[in-house]
Amino acid sequence: MSRIILLFSILTFNILAAQVLKPQDTLYSNYLGQKEGLLQLNIKGMALDNLGYLWAGTEDGLHRFNSYEFKPYTHNPEDSTTIKDDHIRDLLFIKDTLWIATNTKGIQGFIPSKNHFFSPDILTNTDDLNTAYKILKLGSDRLLFSVKNHIIIYNSQTKTSKTIPLLSEHLETYITDVISIDDANFWLATSNSGILYLDSKTLEINKIDLLKSELDIYFHKRNNHIYLGTKNGLFSYNTLTKTLKKSNFDLSINCFYTKSDNAFFIGTRTGAFVFNTVHESITPLAFKIDEHSIFKTIDINEFLGDTNGNLWIGTEADGLMHYNSFQKKFNTLRTALKEYPLKKHISTFQYLKDIDSTLWIGSALGMVKYNHLTKDFKLYNTNNKPVLIYTIAKSQNNSIWAGGFTTGLLKYNRALDTFEKIKGAGNVLPDEDIVEIIPKDNETLWVCTWSGGIYEFNIKNERFTEVLIQGQRINRARTSLIDSKGNIWIGNDEGAYKISKDNTTKRYFNNGTEKRLSSDRIFNIKEDYEGNIWIGTNAGLTKLDPITNNTTFYYKQKGLPNDFIYSILISRNNNIWVSTNFGLSVLNTKTNTFKNYTVNDGLQNNEFNGKAGYEDETGNFYFGGISGTNIFDPDNIIENPFIPETYIESVELFNKPLLENVLFKDDLEFKSNQNVLTFNFSAINYLNPEKCNYTYIMEGFDSDWRPITKNRSATYTNLDPGKYIFKVKASNDVGIWNEVPKALSITIIPPWYNTQSFKIAFILLLILTAILIFKYKTAKLKSDKLKLKDIVKLRTLELSTKNKDLKKAYQESNKQRNNIQFLMRELTHRVKNNLQIISSLLNIQANNLEDNPAANEALKVAKNRILTISHIESKIANNNERIIICEFIKEISDSIIRALSDDDHLKFKVEYTLCDAKLKNVNTTMIGLVLNELITNTTKYAFDDYNETNKLCIGCEIYEDSLRITIVDNGKGYIINDNANEKSLGIELVTEMVAQLNGKLQIVSTNGTKNIIDIPI
Repeated sequence: MSRIILLFSILTFNILAAQVLKPQDTLYSNYLGQKEGLLQLNIKGMALDNLGYLWAGTEDGLHRFNSYEFKPYTHNPEDSTTIKDDHIRDLLFIKDTLWIATNTKGIQGFIPSKNHFFSPDILTNTDDLNTAYKILKLGSDRLLFSVKNHIIIYNSQTKTSKTIPLLSEHLETYITDVISIDDANFWLATSNSGILYLDSKTLEINKIDLLKSELDIYFHKRNNHIYLGTKNGLFSYNTLTKTLKKSNFDLSINCFYTKSDNAFFIGTRTGAFVFNTVHESITPLAFKIDEHSIFKTIDINEFLGDTNGNLWIGTEADGLMHYNSFQKKFNTLRTALKEYPLKKHISTFQYLKDIDSTLWIGSALGMVKYNHLTKDFKLYNTNNKPVLIYTIAKSQNNSIWAGGFTTGLLKYNRALDTFEKIKGAGNVLPDEDIVEIIPKDNETLWVCTWSGGIYEFNIKNERFTEVLIQGQRINRARTSLIDSKGNIWIGNDEGAYKISKDNTTKRYFNNGTEKRLSSDRIFNIKEDYEGNIWIGTNAGLTKLDPITNNTTFYYKQKGLPNDFIYSILISRNNNIWVSTNFGLSVLNTKTNTFKNYTVNDGLQNNEFNGKAGYEDETGNFYFGGISGTNIFDPDNIIENPFIPETYIESVELFNKPLLENVLFKDDLEFKSNQNVLTFNFSAINYLNPEKCNYTYIMEGFDSDWRPITKNRSATYTNLDPGKYIFKVKASNDVGIWNEVPKALSITIIPPWYNTQSFKIAFILLLILTAILIFKYKTAKLKSDKLKLKDIVKLRTLELSTKNKDLKKAYQESNKQRNNIQFLMRELTHRVKNNLQIISSLLNIQANNLEDNPAANEALKVAKNRILTISHIESKIANNNERIIICEFIKEISDSIIRALSDDDHLKFKVEYTLCDAKLKNVNTTMIGLVLNELITNTTKYAFDDYNETNKLCIGCEIYEDSLRITIVDNGKGYIINDNANEKSLGIELVTEMVAQLNGKLQIVSTNGTKNIIDIPI
């Protein structure tokens, strides 16, 4: 087997050596195969429908591709609506129909909008018509179906056909291609019978004396030439001179496709080539899928392209290749060192453009000089061993300085073209791992080490002096910036330091209570054109306003492809470019949105390196990673300008797909209990579809568009009956949105009792019922009115009689009330007289008991209580009348005091503080008795002798919902709970009477006695 391969390779080389052979060109492509859903890898035919879907026919079914996955259509013997044969040889989409050439069932048609397969009305009089090969356009309205030993001319307008046998000496022949010679005549290419001539008017076929012995001929017309591909190679026919020319390209040709005005693709059984018609040169093509997958010698069956830059390559047994002219946005410079010929991927770190065409590259193997003119790389080994050069800098006198791990500080000697290690004059660096070099001025460098701190290097005397920041040694200061104001910024694993010209330092870090950076581990610091400081960390990107110290954080959740930020570069339009562990990303500072690029866009790799970001004086960007360097102008990146169409491909009800062809539906209806719906949608964007974003809204349910997502499905649960519109829109791979969303109307029919017709009928029924009830009530009301009229007359007569009786009874009642009032006045008078007699008797008795003071005193108390009652009775005529409480309390109190002062002078002065209020339904008898007891206690016990300072204060006020009466003296007080005290009886009486008034009594005996009585009113 190996000998055969070797022989084939030698033969191929010899054939191509005779051509004007150019170096191999590479198309950065995508591979579509079984992972995407292809059932079989022999791509026999391809077509694009009017919606933009790609259709692929294989030997195991028909497939529709939506830029993400294939949907297969296969034959089911138990379902007559499916395709009749899975073995497909060719496809062609015309208007609304996909035409299919099958191996055993002839020509089939499929209408996607109806999801319907059909067989055209063709008269079949031979089994040869069941073996179809090609479907070709024959003018504007006619198709040519290529079948075994025949052609079928089919009119797509009239749906009529005519079968024509082929003239052939072979057992089996068929048409492989067709080309228009003039308005009415065509050339037909055959599999083994040369070229035939077809008169489209008469439908007569004749042989022509051209390529009679060639097999499997295919046409390609360019200007005045018809290129003919055969199993034996490439021919060209000049339509002006009528001459045929054989090319030196001798590979078996399967297909052609126009690349440009002066070039076209050639598909062969051993790969793809580009033929330049001007120079007649041939360029081999390789299809690069990724770093590990490159297709070269593949058997190509067909090319298919569109106007959006897409090109599909159908292969034999290798699936489907996809190329887009906008895919490769970046070129990669791969470091190639003669010292390491087998090392394909060399990591690069920092860069520096020298004064000539030289680019200095810090690599994992040492310092590398790249010459842009000669394309040569030169490696500078340090200590004759591989070292990682991590930092390169140019001082203000144009000297080149470098450093890396174990290298110490290096200086480039231009005269000797070598790097020399700085040993230091009298002192050396404590750590030879150099991570950053900062040219501070003409005479000074700051050299930052991994674990030995920062040292200032004097270029003239070559002495190192340690630099302390805020009194501390700073390690791993891997990045620095001198901003537009002359401040030096340093970043390490403990945050960022800003060192001003006056040597004051401000540190930015996360102190536990305030998050000032996305992370303290810093890899790069840059200043944009507006003075903002951008800090790249291992956990996101931070924007710092150095004036306000306000920070803004950017994470993966906000659009970054990865949170590990290695390098930052600022473009002239103030966009922020960052390298990450998953490609490059650019932040548009105007829209605050990210655009991401990956290896699929031509990047060296998805993984980049720290410090590997550089901008030269012309504005070109350099980003390096583990597989090389991407060099580009950030303002001139050619991107996909095409906006994708978005389609709702299917709808699921309770996670089960609907059988309806939702792709071509504008509205759907569901029952009230069918309210859990999932919408599956897709944007037809064949270039990097994984970068497309989606947003959607259910009008009538959502208040706003849902957040942007990459998910291609949306589920809604518990939708209430009503009308909704589901809308979805998408962006292409570079964030350009299709602002015209795809819409699908959804109607959830309410239950019968909640339908509009039922509601209308129910309302009409209510109105009719109301009318009937109204009429019934009206008739009843009239009847009741007549009855009421009679009843009113009867009642009026009865009321008149009763009124007379009431007047008579009122007169009698009034007379009785007057008699009662007279009796009450008489009773009051007699009670008062009797109380006065009792009081006089008590007074006489008291005078006879002078030798018994206690009895005498008790009689006086009883007398005063009786006098109080008598006085109250004289003041009250009717309890229902309002009384002026201040007048009542003053008169009662004055009466009690006069009664108590008959035998002795008062030992105190009396003061009143009374409110002016009228009260009703007040038990004045109880109030008077309470006053009598409390005033009597004050008179008897509060004071031993008269003094001008002795006072008794009597007051009243309205306090909240109560009448508050206060009896206060400044006497000697007493112990309230002393049962032996003589006042205890009076206090018990007062307590009982206040309780009968539903009131509260408070007694405070400190520096005198204060009695507070609250009586509800």
